[in-house]
Amino acid sequence: MATIEQLKELFKHRQPHDIAIEINGFTGFRTTLMEDLTQDEINRLYNIHKGNTPPTAPLFTKEGNEKAEKRKWVSYILKIATDEGIHRPVVIIKNRQRMVDEWQCLNHWMITQSTAKKLLYQCDLEELKAVHQQLCKLRDNNAKSAQKPLNKAWWRKGEQNKNLN
Repeated sequence: MATIEQLKELFKHRQPHDIAIEINGFTGFRTTLMEDLTQDEINRLYNIHKGNTPPTAPLFTKEGNEKAEKRKWVSYILKIATDEGIHRPVVIIKNRQRMVDEWQCLNHWMITQSTAKKLLYQCDLEELKAVHQQLCKLRDNNAKSAQKPLNKAWWRKGEQNKNLN
């Protein structure tokens, strides 16, 4: 359990405005004064600067790294799918109401034409990499096909490049 005096001893070599900025950011812009900190905030701030992080809360775990990696690959896939027109909003009728479903086209493409043959959130890391590679190749093929006039890729490229002045 740390005290304000111990915290002041840690920050004695720093400028007052630097301390105020750090406390302001640490408390979520609630306060800039050391005296307004709660005991829990004092303990956490002291442990951060002293290097005494509790052993029960590791900063990085294997599951956390894998989730972050999957999230990164999913964002790459969604970017390419949106650019190529696979991931787009579609109006559907559900329970006699018109609803916009952004995932219907992508889900249909993932099940029928992707290499994984399952929904995006069900894929593991290796399958996501394979789907990304497939989408990159699809993007390259569409760019190459857009050079030939009057096909679907050519029209889509023209719509994207249309000047709306």
